[in-house]
Amino acid sequence: MRHQGEEAVRHRAGLTAGDSLGALMRVRVDMTLCQTHAQCVFAAPEVFTLNDDDELEYDATPADASWPAIEQAARACPVQAIALGED
Repeated sequence: MRHQGEEAVRHRAGLTAGDSLGALMRVRVDMTLCQTHAQCVFAAPEVFTLNDDDELEYDATPADASWPAIEQAARACPVQAIALGED
C-alpha cells in the first residue's frame, strides 16, 4: 500500500506544522488484505479498534495528534493493509 507521510502531505499542501491535516489526510485499510493481527490496535488504539466480532474498525479521519501513532501502525502492519495519504 502506498504510504504518504504527514510531512510530505504538509509540504505539498503548503501547510506548516501548526496547520490542521484533518481535511487532507485519510486512513484507509484494505480489508481484503487485513488479517486482523491487530498490530495497528496496539500502536494507535485511539484510531484502530476491534469490535465484538474481532473485526477491525477505524477512524478514517483522525485528529492531527494521532498521526505519529498512525504512521507507526502503518509500519507495524504485517500485511501492509494500511494506507495513509491525501483524500
